[in-house]
Amino acid sequence: MTFVSATVMPRVSVVTVTLNNRPFVEETMRSVFAQTYSAIECVIVDGGSTDGTLDVIRAHANRLAAWTIASRAGASGACAWSGRPLRSGSAA
Repeated sequence: MTFVSATVMPRVSVVTVTLNNRPFVEETMRSVFAQTYSAIECVIVDGGSTDGTLDVIRAHANRLAAWTIASRAGASGACAWSGRPLRSGSAA
C-alpha cells in the first residue's frame, strides 16, 4: 500500500474546452486562479474561437499551465483534443 505524504498534495488539473465563449472563459480562469488549493492548474483548449476568446486566453497565458488552439476543429474537435500532450501556447 502506498501512502501520500501530508506535504505532497495531488495535482488537480482543470481543463476547459471552449469555442467563442469570451466572457465565460475569463470567468472560469479567474475562478480557478482564486482557489486556495496550491496544487491546481488551469488548462484551456480552444476550438478556434473568433469572438476575442483567444485575446482573453493570451492575456492570462502566464498563469495557465498550458493552452492550445485546435484551429478549424470547432467545439467537437477541441473536445477530441483532450489527452494529447499540450505545450503552452501551442496551435494545432
